[in-house]
Parts: sequence; structure tokens; C-alpha cells
Amino acid sequence: MEESPLISVIIPTYNRKDLLVDAIRSIMAQKPKNYEVIIVDDGSTDGTEEYIKSLNLPVRFFEKNNGGVSAARNFGVKEARGEYLAFLDADDLWMEGFLSSVMDYFELHSGVSIVYTDQRISVNYVTQTRTRFKKNPPKHKFPAPFFIDNSPIQISSTVIKKKVLDDVGGFNETLKIHEDVELWNRISEKYEFGYIEKPLGYYRLRSDNISGYTNKTQFVSEGRKYLEIYIERRKNRLLTNEERSVLVIAEEFINNVEKYL
Repeated sequence: MEESPLISVIIPTYNRKDLLVDAIRSIMAQKPKNYEVIIVDDGSTDGTEEYIKSLNLPVRFFEKNNGGVSAARNFGVKEARGEYLAFLDADDLWMEGFLSSVMDYFELHSGVSIVYTDQRISVNYVTQTRTRFKKNPPKHKFPAPFFIDNSPIQISSTVIKKKVLDDVGGFNETLKIHEDVELWNRISEKYEFGYIEKPLGYYRLRSDNISGYTNKTQFVSEGRKYLEIYIERRKNRLLTNEERSVLVIAEEFINNVEKYL
């Protein structure tokens, strides 16, 4: 009987076949080889499936109708056989030692259920001087709606115990953006985050990345939807001063963006 992997690495992709290969190779450089790689092609039209399969890489490849990144990640979670879930977007990279460092952290901190690391940030293939943590100090909890600013935590730097998502649920498929922040909020209500103050990956921004929020109309509409979800979930709980303050700032920020549409 085939032994189950310890870690399931999930890569959602949509029309990123060339960048996807780089992401896969950055996983293949990880040791020990106690992981599986799950590719979820979210309805690509650039020949991703044929190209990846032609390379005969050690991955599990799934193709689905286009439904957005949250649906693709949740699909991967359902197919995952590992005790831990790692997420890597198709246009990001891990450095050597990412997985071993994170798993060592889990072993030393038994009370932690999700671990994230610092990242180097590349904009149009130019690596920035400051790392993510230098711009945004790491934290052990993310209860507030912090999507309006750069965050210390980014999906491609995280590894989560699968039982956490079994408990709190997966990514919110009604959100086109801010879906990661919404998940961190839910996890923070019950679990503690751990972090490694060393850059162990590359977050790669390009002019066509969704992360750039070039579509300000979407940013406004999805931001309001996210806030509605946040407020509805917290309606029976007393908000902290920080949460109230950030809610006001978030609403003001969205209103200001809307003025320039």
C-alpha cells in the first residue's frame, strides 16, 4: 500500500503554464520528499494541462471549470492526502529549505496550527530590497479586517494543519479577492499562528497579477462584501478596540477608492 504523504502542496493555476513550471521546480527542491503536489487547473485556455503532462512531472493534476482561486484551492484540499496543507500560487516560488524549516517549527511549537514565513518580493522580476516582514511586522493572530494594507502573511508562505480547515471551513468562494484575509480571520478566532523571521520564498508581482488590484471597481465591491461577511460573523461577539478602529479605516479607505472610479 502506498504511504500517504505528510504534506499536500496545492497549486491553483489559471493560464500560468510557464510560471507554473518554476513553482513546481521550487517544490521539487524541497527535502525531505515527504509531500505530494496537487495542481488544480481552473479552466485554463493556454494549454496548461497538455504542457504540464508532457513534462512527466511527479504531480497530481486536476482540471476543473473556471470558478476562481478559492474554488480551486478548496478542490485541492478535498483531494489532499497529507496531514498538513501548503499553498503555493502558480506565480510564486519557495526557496530551498522552506518546507523543512516550517515542519521543524511545528515540531518545536506544538500549540501552533499554522505557520508562515517572511518572503522576498519581486515586482516585474526585480527583487525589492525590503522583505515582507520589514514592511509589516509578523503577528500571532489576525482577527481584524486588515486587507486594505500589505500584510505580513501571504498564502504562498503558509502551511496549515489540515484539521484546522476541517474545523473552520475552507476559502470563501463568494469572494474573488480578500479570500485569504477572510480565512485568516476565522482561523484567528480559534488557533494561533507561528512565523519564521527568515525569507523562504518569493512573492512575484507582475503588471497582470490580480494581487495588484488594478481593477479598482472589483476592489471596492469585494471589499464591501468582505466587510459584510466579517461583521455578520462577529455580530454576536464584542469587537475589540483594534477591530472597531480597523473597520472604520477599511470603510473610509474603500469610500476614498470609490471616489476615483
